[in-house]
Amino acid sequence: MEQLSYAKILQDFEQFLQLCSSIGLQENTGRFTQYHREIVALMDAIKTRSLSGQDEEQLDKYRVALMEGMEVSLLLPYLQQCEPTAVSPKIKACLRGPFMPNDETPTSHQNHPRNIQFELFLASILWRSGFQPVLGEHPDIKCRVENKWFFFECKRLFSTSPQSLRDRIREAAGQIRKNRTKAPPGTRGIIAISLARIFNPSQAALHMLNEQQGRDEIAMWLRHKADEVRDAWEPLFHKKIVGIFFYAASAFENFEADFYTYGRHFIGHLLTQKGSRDEIAVRKLVEAMEATRY
Repeated sequence: MEQLSYAKILQDFEQFLQLCSSIGLQENTGRFTQYHREIVALMDAIKTRSLSGQDEEQLDKYRVALMEGMEVSLLLPYLQQCEPTAVSPKIKACLRGPFMPNDETPTSHQNHPRNIQFELFLASILWRSGFQPVLGEHPDIKCRVENKWFFFECKRLFSTSPQSLRDRIREAAGQIRKNRTKAPPGTRGIIAISLARIFNPSQAALHMLNEQQGRDEIAMWLRHKADEVRDAWEPLFHKKIVGIFFYAASAFENFEADFYTYGRHFIGHLLTQKGSRDEIAVRKLVEAMEATRY
């Protein structure tokens, strides 16, 4: 798990807002400016020992601001090295949307900003893992590994229903098959599913005895969710889709400690013939990405 001080999160927020301004995106009233404002207020409340007198609604705002702030901290190094023309449309989309994740609805345009944010987060993980992701629309991301192109389709789940998860997996598989028709020979597909909103819908901080317990809780929950819909992703083995990732994240923190602990976890399932070129390339990808977890 990673720990960042509130001061570090605030600093990275300010750099992110400066980045937005430098590429022509003014973020003066959007949700990220509001998150920055809430973290300033939280730090003041801690300094003046007035935090205990604040109501639960305000504490929820602090929690959401910290969760989003940690993700900004993780994204920032990747975004700073991106070509502005490539990343600007994605950042612009992220700036929109409601402050609170609970105000999103599955069928509303309000969920689009955080969907795009997951794409950027996945691209940043690929970059941290030593690869060079290429952002796009169809596919969401593409990446070259061992002289092979991989097309990523990203999905972010809203419903706790296993059938909804099956539907999104099949939707992503259909999109990959369509995109591959115009792709170089040998191109393969990978599906990435974010279950973070399901694991922790309110983004409230989860209690844990120690870091290992937090890690184990996320990993066990993800394995259960993946196994629950195995019938949807195992058949993709024969359809040029060579892997599926399941992702979850949550906050584990103590306001008074002035540190925010963020746990994240990927599990990857390979859908390849053992020893094949596909298997070698995807295993390299999975192992590199899983090394960035927690």
